[in-house]
Parts: sequence; C-alpha cells; structure tokens
Amino acid sequence: MPALISICIPTYKNTVSLRRLLTSIRDQNFQDFEVVICDDTPNQDVWEIICDFAELPGLRYEQNNPRLGSPANWNRCLALANGEWIKIMHHDDWFSSPDSLRSFAEATEVLSGSPLLFSGCNAFRNGEHFGFRHCPFGDDGGIQPLLEFACHDLIFANRIG
Repeated sequence: MPALISICIPTYKNTVSLRRLLTSIRDQNFQDFEVVICDDTPNQDVWEIICDFAELPGLRYEQNNPRLGSPANWNRCLALANGEWIKIMHHDDWFSSPDSLRSFAEATEVLSGSPLLFSGCNAFRNGEHFGFRHCPFGDDGGIQPLLEFACHDLIFANRIG
C-alpha cells in the first residue's frame, strides 16, 4: 500500500542543509510517508549523507546523470512519488517541530476536497530568521486548501513559499 505522503526532495550540493532536513524528517512522530530524493550533485557527497538516514520509511535516492537542473530535477522527483499526497521540500527546508507532518496529514483528511494544501513557513537567511513569513491568510501559518486561495495571489506574490 502506498504511503499517505511522499516527501519529495530535489537536491543539489547543499549537504549541510540536507542533513538538517533529513534529521527533521527522522524526528517526525507521524510515520506514514516515503522519502524520494533526486540529486543533481556531480559527486557522492549527497549519497554519503543519505546513508546516515537509511532507516527513513520508503527512502529512495536517484542521482541524475547528466544533471537535470531545476525545474526538471523537481519534476523527476515528483514522477517517482507513490504517495497519495506530495510534500515538496527543497534541500534547504526543514520541519519546525516533530508534529509538522502529522498536522499536514490531518489536514489532508479535513480538507480532502482540495487538490492542493500548503502551510505558512518562516524564512531564514544565514541561519537567522529575518522576519519574513510566507503565509496566505494573516500570520497564523495554518494549513490552507487551494480552493480558498485566489489564483490572483499566486500571480502577484509568492504566498505559498
């Protein structure tokens, strides 16, 4: 049976941030997920990090040769996903708490009529929060269904993150 959520991670060279992301995934208290990583890195640096997280559910790794570039690497990662829902996390993203994925999973049940869900996120620069928040409705950071979200906002501002 496929996992409820496919966490898709397109990556390129950033091993420090990828380790933080994979650690945040390992720390989740919700476990019905798979992890799909598509890597454009030309050497084995990313693979060496991934070996430390072999216990992650449904972990799959593909190194692109030749390098695909973005967004083709993102699309390749999505094509490999088997989950009912897809959560794209780039190598410099991470979950802020062990309950983050559980909240996302609960929202998939509550908002099951929506084709897309997303949540607010904080922006960091050089490891420091700089007061920037992607948040579609106010500043609560709650998970939102696409059906309540005007496409106008996507065109004029990145409200999803």
